[in-house]
Amino acid sequence: MRRVSFPKDGRSRRQNLGTQPLKAYRIFSRPGLLTEGWYPLFPSRELKAGETRPAELLSQRLAVWRGADGVARAVDAFCPHMGADLSNGTVSGTSIRCALHGWKWKPTGCLESTPCGLRPASEPKAASYAVEERYGFVWVYPAERAPYAVPAPAGLEGKELAFAHLGSYDLYAHQHVLMASGIDLQHFFSVHGVSADFDFEVEALGPGRADWKVEGELAETGLMGAAARFLWGGRLRYTARFSGGTVASLSYLAKAPWGPLHVLWGCVPLETGLSRVQVFLVAPSKGPLRDYPRLALTAALFAALKRDDVKAFPNVRFQPGHLLRSDASVARFIQWAEELTPSAWSPAPEEDHAHT
Repeated sequence: MRRVSFPKDGRSRRQNLGTQPLKAYRIFSRPGLLTEGWYPLFPSRELKAGETRPAELLSQRLAVWRGADGVARAVDAFCPHMGADLSNGTVSGTSIRCALHGWKWKPTGCLESTPCGLRPASEPKAASYAVEERYGFVWVYPAERAPYAVPAPAGLEGKELAFAHLGSYDLYAHQHVLMASGIDLQHFFSVHGVSADFDFEVEALGPGRADWKVEGELAETGLMGAAARFLWGGRLRYTARFSGGTVASLSYLAKAPWGPLHVLWGCVPLETGLSRVQVFLVAPSKGPLRDYPRLALTAALFAALKRDDVKAFPNVRFQPGHLLRSDASVARFIQWAEELTPSAWSPAPEEDHAHT
């Protein structure tokens, strides 16, 4: 039996640098970088009306609260007055009140009032951030207004959705590497035992968003190949949707009566250089009797893919080299990721920064 070493940090990116130097990327898979995109914070049920709580994304600390109107909001954590942590404060209507001096801040981060009634000569402001709730989670975008909503998987835009939060997982690599694996056409055979002659096309959906549409004729080999033919007939078709380098979904276009199967994950980089992912099963809502079996089937598909990947990805130090024609999809993903926009929560990328 093969023994697999499961890493607790991203130290593999610092190993073998003398004999196997790493290519430095500006954005792709760079530790410590938060791009513009949606980040999952915590389940909505953990933030009740009138409650506050902190949230941390690498070195960015936020104060999150739910107002009396039931809406979740987020601002920079440190009070512009004297730096107290606003997540220790109290909710007042739709605003948040600092616990140290009682200054009250609007959802926009602007000063609403002070206990003494006096105001500073210049108007202070804490940066505020777009917040949405979807799939039972609170999500935040590192700007006051988000250019797009928390994404839905391909084909589910504007539909009523059934969903289930499958769980939180610490990945064995930066999330960009795991996203690239979703359109790594060679690894379908080498890891999952599914053999097909794949083609792909990329459709841009807007800045920082794109669909990878993959299709291939399935070969009649192996157990996984037989399962794939049962689910998809003679051709495997799926769409990988990437948004901001932080949210990804896979939509498998099944020919079977249950139709397409969708898995979505939202990722947050960790200080270790690895990433934490929240996994969601998503389906168009057809009523509980039809939703639950489809979500259960999606969970089984995800478990099968995860079981194979968990053997291959630990200690991966992603370094593309000696690429083949079948690696074009991964190369195109790296190019796409390099065009993502760093957020205000991250320092400017350095060209000479080596990483996984």
